[in-house]
Amino acid sequence: VYVSPNCETLLGTPAEAYIGRALDDPIVVERLHPDDFGIIAQLAALPRASGTEAQIEYRYRHGDGSWRWFETKGRGYRTQGGELRALIISRDVTERVRAQTQLRESEERYRVLAETTHDLVIELDSEGKVVYVSPTSLSSLGYAPAQMRGTLPFALIHPDDVERLAAAFLERVASSEPRRGGTVFRLRHRDGSWRWFEGGGVNYRTARGDTRVVAVVHDVTEQRRAEEERRRLEDWIRQAQKLESLGLMAGGIAHDFNNLLTPILGEASLALMDLPPDSPARGRLERIQKTAQRASTLTHQLLDYAGRGARSSESLDLSRLVGEVGELLATSVAPRAELHHQLAPALPPI
Repeated sequence: VYVSPNCETLLGTPAEAYIGRALDDPIVVERLHPDDFGIIAQLAALPRASGTEAQIEYRYRHGDGSWRWFETKGRGYRTQGGELRALIISRDVTERVRAQTQLRESEERYRVLAETTHDLVIELDSEGKVVYVSPTSLSSLGYAPAQMRGTLPFALIHPDDVERLAAAFLERVASSEPRRGGTVFRLRHRDGSWRWFEGGGVNYRTARGDTRVVAVVHDVTEQRRAEEERRRLEDWIRQAQKLESLGLMAGGIAHDFNNLLTPILGEASLALMDLPPDSPARGRLERIQKTAQRASTLTHQLLDYAGRGARSSESLDLSRLVGEVGELLATSVAPRAELHHQLAPALPPI
């Protein structure tokens, strides 16, 4: 019996087109969304009894062909003349519904990403308490999300990283600018082991105005271990190269030193041949010869170390060898030091 003049703005059809029409008239039904035909019965029931109410949402096709969402409230009442009527007030809520739909889709997208990613997603309030944590917390840290909600995750941070991460968190709370680069830190797994993580966070405000910080971090423990192993191998290679260089140098020194020993041994032997048996110089020359022979042995050992000598084995009296080395030590120790030998006789040869 009445339609307000703004009908043409909201529906794209003049109000006069609806005057005198029933709710099941084609002009109404044909423009209702197929999934919303049920509203006809709800609205038609309003004028059957005074005081009945209804509140519904439905889609209606505008005159330009687009679908619009409407929120409708209706109430049945009786006129002064006793006639049953219904007052129906509708408003276009397309933008609100569209925003709610986008919000639900965004929340669902966020939920799916958080639950399917291998990264650890954690949301903190402005006090640092866990508001949300993704299911990957169970595999990453050994704790189910329910065990972490409401807790302070800083208790899991390595002592050497706490101060740095606390400062980074306060910076995230105060700044909405995304941070360049990720932060590397350690978290303690439930089994007691330390895991390395890398990532960053950004803050946002909820609909109620609360500040939250969302961080996405990735477990880089295996990468760190691989890097450490690579560095260890590189150090080993460098050390091997140094040893190789040292071997080459030792071989060169031994070769030159051996050339110097050859005339010493030769001249000592000739001098012993020329001396009479009772010459007081014979003992000194024999010690020179013995020491030069020991030096020659040492040069051959250096050549063996450098891989340039011919290896050989012989039986050795260990007590005799130590005694001979002791003679060399006697000339090099401090004057106030005394050298005593306790050498077992007749040891089995080695």
